[in-house]
Amino acid sequence: MKSPGVAYQAFTLEWHSGVAIHRDGWFTSASTPTQKNTSATTFAAGEWVTPSLVAPVTFPRAQFITQHRQLTVTPRIGRFYPQAYACAALDCSPSDFRPFRLIAATPDTLTADLNHPLARYPLRIIAPENAPLTPEISKALCETGAGMQAPYPGISTDYYATYPLSRADERADAQFYATPR
Repeated sequence: MKSPGVAYQAFTLEWHSGVAIHRDGWFTSASTPTQKNTSATTFAAGEWVTPSLVAPVTFPRAQFITQHRQLTVTPRIGRFYPQAYACAALDCSPSDFRPFRLIAATPDTLTADLNHPLARYPLRIIAPENAPLTPEISKALCETGAGMQAPYPGISTDYYATYPLSRADERADAQFYATPR
């Protein structure tokens, strides 16, 4: 990441889930070379990334838009989706890409958690000493996927509703490989 004449600042967002210590980094150009010293700021859970005031929302399954371009999206528990996929139910724009996590499903309903995935965790930001933590840096650290790696408490994420590595021709291997492709 070295470019002649360009200085960079590294910002790190650190948080601990029940399964790992996570570190998300963001590099930005600096007008002058930064010092090697760093400082850290710690925020309590919900202090820097506030939980939304909305409790989980349960809505009719029919309000989840399953067709996107040529893809069919099947809602799976524990996964994140853009709020636009349920814009009528969540009262948002069809172009709203803020995530929601699906936390429950029945044959007729879906339940979405609209809280930011980092809201439940204490956060620590490590930055070059005297480097300003601008709104752009804050947004970059928190709105580029941080927090989406951690499992939802008490929910098993449905990664494999069907086996993902199946092949179109499920005959026994000897038959499958008998014909050259």
